[in-house]
Amino acid sequence: MIDRLKKWLRADSPKPAKHRARLALDCLDSRITPSAGALRDRLGQIVIEGTTGNDSASVTQSGKNIVVNLNGAKTNFAKNQVNGIVFVGDGGKDKLSNQSSLKVQFNNGTMCGNGAVEADGTVTAIDATAGTLTFLEQSGTSVTVTIASTTSLERNEAAATLASFVVGDAVEVKYDPNTLVAAKIEAGEAENTGTEAKGTITAIDTTAGTVTFQSKSGTSVTVTVNASTVLERNGAVATLSSFAVGDSIKVKYDPTTLIATKVEAKDHSGVESKGTITAIDTTAGTLTFQRRDGTSITISVTATTVLARNGATATLSSFVVGDTVEVKYNPTTLVATKVESENDSCNQGTRASGTVTAVDTTAGTLTFQTAAGASITVNVNASTVFEQNCASTTLASVVVGDSVTVKYDANTLIATKVEINAAPTGSSGSNT
Repeated sequence: MIDRLKKWLRADSPKPAKHRARLALDCLDSRITPSAGALRDRLGQIVIEGTTGNDSASVTQSGKNIVVNLNGAKTNFAKNQVNGIVFVGDGGKDKLSNQSSLKVQFNNGTMCGNGAVEADGTVTAIDATAGTLTFLEQSGTSVTVTIASTTSLERNEAAATLASFVVGDAVEVKYDPNTLVAAKIEAGEAENTGTEAKGTITAIDTTAGTVTFQSKSGTSVTVTVNASTVLERNGAVATLSSFAVGDSIKVKYDPTTLIATKVEAKDHSGVESKGTITAIDTTAGTLTFQRRDGTSITISVTATTVLARNGATATLSSFVVGDTVEVKYNPTTLVATKVESENDSCNQGTRASGTVTAVDTTAGTLTFQTAAGASITVNVNASTVFEQNCASTTLASVVVGDSVTVKYDANTLIATKVEINAAPTGSSGSNT
């Protein structure tokens, strides 16, 4: 009997013209025949049909069971075997009270008790003037509900208005099946909708409201942003004008309309370097600094470059030669995205390490080569501090081959401190 009934329920099996209640109940291992109306299972849905126009049904949940009481006759269904309720009233006089967590597809009759219909779907139309919202249920049914002053509206878990909703939003609606007035609507950006892509910004048009980026696959894509597009840069809410060419980007957009729903940008592409400012050209918009390894770099400052000095917003003219500087820039274009400097006297000066290649005690100079291959010659004077093995010494004690760490003024090349590590044993050091 059970095998025959399961075969009858398969979608590809022919169905008899008229279903008997006993067949559906047998399928769910129950043999209770309701006193009025028909109760059967249709592909996982409990179908309750009134026949007299005065039938009354209630659906409750008890543990792992769904209990249907139709005109006083109770039937238990295993909750994991059903996924919804279809209630078909007769002449609008039959009543259903749904106290369970199952969703109801309602046709005619009257809902009472806690029997508001709850349905999931996708928003297909919004009429802010008429105060209505249309959504397509997962079953394929289109429903238009009315928004009242008492309707609770949420989008992305925040209080909202009807105007906040967007066609395509995933939506959960609780509404009265008779009046079609919504009691609560919760909407959010639909999952797995749209295309996501990552790449690098190559162009921005704030007038047209577009941003062009090159994806990791090398494809160039131009998307449009509008008032509904969520824009973020470095984790903070942003505007399109905040973005910069070269930013890394993550975009979620409609592949048909090319309208972006979310754009996240970061300026972490590029390199960071520290050193001392050696030259500033406010006309050309450039800044030159010497890194600690002795390398000199000239970077360009643009309108999008973030400038700060001593912790405050600054302009290029605010900087001073000799400032300690930290620069973030594109190593290809040498355009800086961020420049921060300070003039703390305790931190002034450039520090570099290397190997001594020449010592001139007469001229008072010391030449050393950095690990990067840069050759630097510094001047020493009476104020220069020499240390070797934590003890004071002089320029005369420095020999070719010594490892040194030198702190000096990048403009005057006058050393303020020289720390000496003696040349390895066996090396032939000398000075002049």
